[in-house]
Amino acid sequence: LNLIYLLVKRKRAHQLQEYAKEYPRFVTDAKAKAAEWEQMGEVIVIHEVGQIAYKVASEFVIPFGREILRFSFPIIPRTGVSVSSTGFSIAGGSFIDGDPAQDLNGIAHASLEARRGRIILKTGARMLAKGQMTELAYKQLGPIGGIAANVYSAVSETADTRSWTLLPAQIWVSRQRLKPGEYDISLKHDGRVFDHQKVKVVAGQKVFFRTKN
Repeated sequence: LNLIYLLVKRKRAHQLQEYAKEYPRFVTDAKAKAAEWEQMGEVIVIHEVGQIAYKVASEFVIPFGREILRFSFPIIPRTGVSVSSTGFSIAGGSFIDGDPAQDLNGIAHASLEARRGRIILKTGARMLAKGQMTELAYKQLGPIGGIAANVYSAVSETADTRSWTLLPAQIWVSRQRLKPGEYDISLKHDGRVFDHQKVKVVAGQKVFFRTKN
């Protein structure tokens, strides 16, 4: 029904005719709903919930001949996000629950894993270059120079843990179509009342609010 409603809004007459052959009632309902909704406005609340998980370094050290190799890779700890009641209520009316629209934690994990192979290859190439530098220091500067080069190589090997720390963990959206008029609404964010607002709803227009931690 939502797809057919979208076709009605976009005035895709040819596609509507195709759907009308198999789903005539849905097309009729969608057209009636579109006509009704054109006389209404809409309140939309975007909720920025939690804080996105940030990268940390996962490290291990192994001896290799007369060298000490330190490997450091970025990881994002798996942390569950529990979201309490989120949405808004209208004075004298019911509570409109929000729905999850985007999981930024999941995107961060997927993005890092997609680059995992490239990170490993770059780390391996860097370790090989540092190993050659250390061996050259042993040959040209002796044991003390070689040890100093090995220490520098180990200390300078750190994972790139730069993160978008100002982003929320998830984005939720709550929305409700309303008849034109003035309404008192209460915004609720992750189990707590975030704000009270008086809103004027106009036919054919959308009113946006934003809540965040």
